[in-house]
Amino acid sequence: TCASLNGGEFSNRNMVINGAMQVDQRNGGSTVTSSPGGSLNFAADRCHFFNYGTGELTATLQRVADGPAGFYNSNKVTITTPESSGGTPAADDRFSMQYRIEGRDLNRLSLGTSDAKPFVISFYVKVSVAGNYGLAVVSGTSGGRSYCMLYPATTSWTRVVLKVPKVTDGSWQRGTLTALELKFGLYNGSNRSGADQGVAGTGSWQSTDAPQGTTGQYQLGGTNGATWQITGLQVEAGTEATPFEHRRHGDELALCQRYYQQFDDSSNTGSYIWGIAYGGGGNSAGLVIYYQTTMRALPTASGENLNNLNFNDGTTAYTAANNTYGFGGSEYLIRVSSSSLGSMTGKAIQVYSNSSTNTKIKLDAEL
Repeated sequence: TCASLNGGEFSNRNMVINGAMQVDQRNGGSTVTSSPGGSLNFAADRCHFFNYGTGELTATLQRVADGPAGFYNSNKVTITTPESSGGTPAADDRFSMQYRIEGRDLNRLSLGTSDAKPFVISFYVKVSVAGNYGLAVVSGTSGGRSYCMLYPATTSWTRVVLKVPKVTDGSWQRGTLTALELKFGLYNGSNRSGADQGVAGTGSWQSTDAPQGTTGQYQLGGTNGATWQITGLQVEAGTEATPFEHRRHGDELALCQRYYQQFDDSSNTGSYIWGIAYGGGGNSAGLVIYYQTTMRALPTASGENLNNLNFNDGTTAYTAANNTYGFGGSEYLIRVSSSSLGSMTGKAIQVYSNSSTNTKIKLDAEL
């Protein structure tokens, strides 16, 4: 018999995917650099970093083998170029780690209705500079609501529990778009910092979705070499935090692949078999790759070093420049094709790569 906690089943209670930072499809634990400009950078899957401002703040992001008891991995931020203004960011500066929950996964909370439920956010955190740090909980696309909190962090792994009251108004996504965002503020100006509503769930939701941090938070981006780490991220219905829900790595990977999938030849760069292609008219051919799981939406596709792909008709191996390839997707598959391969008409073709340079095909349907 399944135990019942907070009015729900003990399993499948965590609305966060990859909360233990097990999966890192994009980088495999390699370091990523975040610079001002507004682009999204990922370390572990599903948690992205947003860095925007007029200054010089840069940081490295990495999924590292470091965590509290029961955890092997965490997301780690290290400030490599601090803001010259130190702990006083410009009004619109913002640097935060963000997690977005899809509407279909949040509907159990009935947010924005008279049946809305409170929820609890918990996570483990470790920092190089002890202090109070900020978290903004923000409604999704044009939702117009936020709830901001300060939480204490120390130089040792500590579990933080934050209670969020129910919200019966505002606009909330119900389908495949972002319904709720968790924004862990690491350097945020006054226009992007909301008022602290407290950690006990007794404050009020505010009528703005601008915050990416909290007034009074420690400004990590002003300190050279400062670090911030997180793992064990969980969001669950109710008023009490339960132990972190660990999932098997394979299950977590499949959940992540709804939002991002990456195909590469790193397991055998010398002679990796990609699959079978079809010959189109003239010099064109297309490699068909089926998704590993159904994706949230039609993904944006891109490739690296596709000039390593060999389209072999049994007699000749044809290649084409990386920039000649295009992508066409449907609900279940992506087509990788070029019209610069040589005579392909009517042929069945084996596609493989035989270069030591890593070849990648990336499918991105992230929120």
